[in-house]
Amino acid sequence: MQICNTENTIGTYISDVSKDELLNGSLGVVLKKLVTERGVIFIRGLHLSIDEHILLASLIGPVDDGHPIMGSIDENKIVLEINYTKLREAYESGDSIFAAYNPGGGRRSKDNLPWHSDITFLRNPPRFSVLNAIHIPQSGGDTLWADQIEAFKYLPYDTSRLIEKM
Repeated sequence: MQICNTENTIGTYISDVSKDELLNGSLGVVLKKLVTERGVIFIRGLHLSIDEHILLASLIGPVDDGHPIMGSIDENKIVLEINYTKLREAYESGDSIFAAYNPGGGRRSKDNLPWHSDITFLRNPPRFSVLNAIHIPQSGGDTLWADQIEAFKYLPYDTSRLIEKM
């Protein structure tokens, strides 16, 4: 297994590891340490099944009960499908799912669909999430990761003190 940190404040690439090696449990401590220290782990080409996705997540830490608003694609209600083609179709058909994303009402355009699908809004959000990209578009569909600890260091003093009190 090869481990290479990105040049940014967060992120580590893992390569030269088979799916079997990754899921047999022997690397759980290493994965948890890397994600704790670097915030994000990138492992390309795994192609996980739903059960493997849940297993990988369980090796890093406790698996939560799933998304409280959006539906899941597994019988355990843990794995959330993020499919913007389906979201765009639901929007265009007037599906009520958009009320959850837009509780204040108002107009939402199909180019401004909900994009934030983690559950950091919960009082006790999960510590980790596992994203398994299945279909990656030729363009667009970028996923960005932000280092909030590093960003906090650059906030104005009054703002950072206010946040610390929360």
